[in-house]
Amino acid sequence: MQKICIMMISAILILPSILAQHPVEHVLDQKQENYTDSFLIYGSIWIAQSFKPSMTPLVKVEIMVRKMYPIESPLIISIRDNLTGNDLTYRYIPGSQVPYFTNWIEIDFPDIEVIPGKTYYIVVRSRTSADKAYQWLYVQNKSTDFYKRGRLWMSFDKGGNWTYAEEVFQDCTFRTYSYRSIPDLECEGYLNWSDVRPGNIVNGTFCVMNVGTPLSYLNWSIYSWPMWGKWNFSTCSGSKLRPEDGPFMVRVSVMAPESYMPRVYTGEIKVVNQNDKSDYCIMKARLVIPKKYLKERIWEILTSLPIIGEILKRLFNETATLRMESRYYGR
Repeated sequence: MQKICIMMISAILILPSILAQHPVEHVLDQKQENYTDSFLIYGSIWIAQSFKPSMTPLVKVEIMVRKMYPIESPLIISIRDNLTGNDLTYRYIPGSQVPYFTNWIEIDFPDIEVIPGKTYYIVVRSRTSADKAYQWLYVQNKSTDFYKRGRLWMSFDKGGNWTYAEEVFQDCTFRTYSYRSIPDLECEGYLNWSDVRPGNIVNGTFCVMNVGTPLSYLNWSIYSWPMWGKWNFSTCSGSKLRPEDGPFMVRVSVMAPESYMPRVYTGEIKVVNQNDKSDYCIMKARLVIPKKYLKERIWEILTSLPIIGEILKRLFNETATLRMESRYYGR
């Protein structure tokens, strides 16, 4: 999409922190929906299911839970990349919000960036007592592995040590969700230089932003710039720019054309999304060489000639003297 954004470089620019607000559609990534039994979750007994995502970010998970009695203690669900490590994210679900009997429950996490193909763990625990335990449904089979990218893990000491069944395949019921990351390029900048002497260097800046879906990556490059002058950019491209990173500033320096003819130079800088050439933005550029520098140059040339220069200097001095005398005697 084409976007033309304007700002005056000479002004102080305050850019807000940008977090994309694009509506996103959740996409099912990993799942295991079969079950033959359930594990009790209470006190020191924690259950985990490992999985390998194929998409990023991870936005929510669903697990199939059974609740047979009123339970006050919340169900705690977290994501880890190491069973004995810290939670990457977690949610407390009050017991009153966990429905009775057997249901899929949704855990909507703050979006977290995950590495596709790396092993992560859904860890489920609760402080409830054994007589009022939650149950996480799982499947067990001696010959068939219903989920080949992970397995069920058990801890009997609140996550201090973990084990799994070696003689059978066991996997908990779960679903993980992501969304299709869509970067969106946007720029802000207007390079405006007035009263520039030919051959001088002027400076400015513009900003490149990714306003696409959260945690999306933008690879961008400067595609074109004006033909006049000699242009230099602090960088001509960038990669993996996320909305959470905010604006990326590009510094620009231009050596003005060496022509003394008065002129207003205009042009455009085009920045493109390297993965989608239809997504680009344009910054306007303007540089003005006024008439006064042509007059100064003509005077410099004429006064540099030995004879003509001496005559012009004398005429200039005599004219200046006459003007002063005229003002003096005119009083």
